Amino acid sequence: MDSCIAYFILAATGSIVVLLTVIFIICRRFRRIVREKNRGIIRGLKEQDSLSKELDRVRTEKDTLEKSFDRYICQLTVQSQANRNNEQ
Repeated sequence: MDSCIAYFILAATGSIVVLLTVIFIICRRFRRIVREKNRGIIRGLKEQDSLSKELDRVRTEKDTLEKSFDRYICQLTVQSQANRNNEQ
């Protein structure tokens, strides 16, 4: 009878240890999944921020080039009109 109780206690202890080990492994795996998900979100936000900065830089460059081009066209128009007036 005593050996039966000892066997039962040993089996219960072993089951508890296995159960706690499984729970620990599942918790670690879940934390790893959450960490990877968060890293992906952070990576996406950094990429979005980088693209936003690049877009602002390109917009500024475009505006500058448009202003320079407009001034150049205006100067050509004025010179062209002046040349026509001189020819007449």
